[in-house]
Amino acid sequence: MDTAALVDAVESNGRRLLEAAATDLAAPVVACPGWDVARLVTHVGQIHAWMTATIEADTLERPTHRFVDAPEGDPVTWERAILERLVEVLRSTDPERPSWTWGVQQQVGWYARRMAHETVVHRWDVEQAVGAPTPIDSDLAADGVDELVHVGMQFSTNPNKSFVYPTGSLHLHRTDGEGEWLLRVDGGEHFVVSREHAKGDVAVRGSGPDLLLYLWGRRTEGLEVFGDRDLAAAWAKVAP
Repeated sequence: MDTAALVDAVESNGRRLLEAAATDLAAPVVACPGWDVARLVTHVGQIHAWMTATIEADTLERPTHRFVDAPEGDPVTWERAILERLVEVLRSTDPERPSWTWGVQQQVGWYARRMAHETVVHRWDVEQAVGAPTPIDSDLAADGVDELVHVGMQFSTNPNKSFVYPTGSLHLHRTDGEGEWLLRVDGGEHFVVSREHAKGDVAVRGSGPDLLLYLWGRRTEGLEVFGDRDLAAAWAKVAP
């Protein structure tokens, strides 16, 4: 997806997240045990603010700024202003401008993609907490799968964290558009992703949104699993 579409996704899903959150800040969030909607909105606001400050720092050096604290009582209004600033910065900054990231791509455009998928998944979380989640755009979700397996499941901002990968391979097959991925661990150590039609030790088939939510450990409904279901469940636990 192009950067403009990704920034639009940040804005639209951020607004939908806040609209849903305002209906019940005390609702528990199933995907984040121990958190209520207010805590999740605070988390999203902290991430959005940190990313904005990192882009504005305009450096390839690792950031030293810390997460901001949310005010007591009204995280929705607080995050709404942060979201607007993030969108403004992403739209006004050249996506090819060099910037520190924790991925291979060291450009501002990396943040548009990362924030689009961070926001859409947490929008789904909030909507699920307060009622019924609305659909995720399938092409956006498929790009989210690709971003997750090439970035989120390989790189960590925490130097003390190492990912634990299952020993068997996983083939993902999108059923509502183009998209296939093979995830495996080479030599029991190196995580390797390829975009191809290939046989894995377990195969998971589903729509773009269903595959995205599966990999983020959100749900397994709507999926077809061929092979070892325990292995499929193990892959759903890798995402940070």
